[in-house]
Amino acid sequence: MMMTAKISEIFQSIQGEGKYAGVRQVFVRFFSCNMRCVWCDTPVSMGEGNSNYQELDLQDVFSRVSALWKNCHSVSLTGGEPLVQTHFIENLLPLMKRAGMPVFLETNGILYQQFQRIVDDVDIIAMDIKLPSSTQDRAYWQEQEEFLKMAVAKDVFIKIVVSTRALKADILKAVDLVAGVSRDIPVIIQPNYYDMPTDFPKSNGTLRQSVSRPPFPKRRGSISCTEINNVVISKCLEFQEVCLSRLKDVRVLPQTHKWMNLR
Repeated sequence: MMMTAKISEIFQSIQGEGKYAGVRQVFVRFFSCNMRCVWCDTPVSMGEGNSNYQELDLQDVFSRVSALWKNCHSVSLTGGEPLVQTHFIENLLPLMKRAGMPVFLETNGILYQQFQRIVDDVDIIAMDIKLPSSTQDRAYWQEQEEFLKMAVAKDVFIKIVVSTRALKADILKAVDLVAGVSRDIPVIIQPNYYDMPTDFPKSNGTLRQSVSRPPFPKRRGSISCTEINNVVISKCLEFQEVCLSRLKDVRVLPQTHKWMNLR
């Protein structure tokens, strides 16, 4: 039986988040996720009964990546959560390594047992520590600690998305987790401007569609988006100070690609 994966889209753009913001990448967006964050910016890649994906085999994915590879820094495996489809990825990565394509894994850092199967072939890891108060999902501290213990041998950085609901207790727990592995791991605090997106735009089912929103919607209920932004930015600056008390490299950076209306 031919090995396939559920792929939402493959495209070339710039990395808009974190330590490598601004570099050109080929993005392979895997369909499905093991979490349901309330502020998810790619609901098109979540498996909630939709079919916003294509079943692609190894050679098809590799061929599409190769066609877009010129002048790129790395190949970003993103989602959704790529490690939901680890069996496919562990067969895809050797093809990329032989072609000289560095692999950039974007992950929530929960599926550490699956990560162990591919860690040797991954070059860069963008690990998203989810604050339960921010995501409105349960905590995964133990799983993420196990993941980070393996990832620290690679070029890894942490991303923490902060919403208006993010609690200081959660950021303290995240700092304990990271510092317990290495104080040298960079942490990117990312402001989330969209609080509890009950009116989140839905996909029309087109494979290559990306979710698009203006930077500042006028209002959300009785609260203006400017007010939300002010709360979030204040939290980000406060949390940066908390993190810097124990970690060496902590930055506050937004999603830069959103400001340029890019995927």
